[in-house]
Amino acid sequence: MIKRAWRSVTPTTIKNCFQKAGFLKAGNGEAPEVEETVAQPLMPEDEFNNYVNCDGHQDCYGELTIEDILEEVRPQGNGQEEEEEDDEEDEEDEEEEVVHQVARKPWLV
Repeated sequence: MIKRAWRSVTPTTIKNCFQKAGFLKAGNGEAPEVEETVAQPLMPEDEFNNYVNCDGHQDCYGELTIEDILEEVRPQGNGQEEEEEDDEEDEEDEEEEVVHQVARKPWLV
């Protein structure tokens, strides 16, 4: 059905659609000539380079030592938070083991 519909589309149909959309002026089957324009620079090259490199003298990166990296990723606190998290992880592990054993039980029979 789609194949038949596409076969019924003629060049005249396409031309009429382009005219209705405003791509072509009515009665003119040829495409209008396009004038080539040369783009003028918006600002002089040296001014552009100054704009682009205005912060070129600024450091945008730094060299971190291993100690600096560890200091940033380690939690800030008195250590109690870590103990609480460890306790929670242990409880989760125990629950997972129980669930796993229960899930395997029917297969072991």
